[in-house]
Amino acid sequence: MNTLRALLRTLSALLRSRKVLTALFGVIQTITLHYLNVDPEVWASIDVLIVTLIGAIALEDAAAKRSGNGGNGGNGGDAR
Repeated sequence: MNTLRALLRTLSALLRSRKVLTALFGVIQTITLHYLNVDPEVWASIDVLIVTLIGAIALEDAAAKRSGNGGNGGNGGDAR
């Protein structure tokens, strides 16, 4: 029972993660634009921007953690 509770807690935290939600948005937009026959250069460019955003969020979280804010940066950290 404790294992299930820990799993649910972990999944809940993942679903509130800015990085995971941004990645999920990227996957959905890529699939949608692919099936709408949008030029691949367009959705590939959007994918690059999304990956850059995820990297920036990761850097922000790492900087906040390193500064001693416990990874939350004073604003809820990754789980907003």
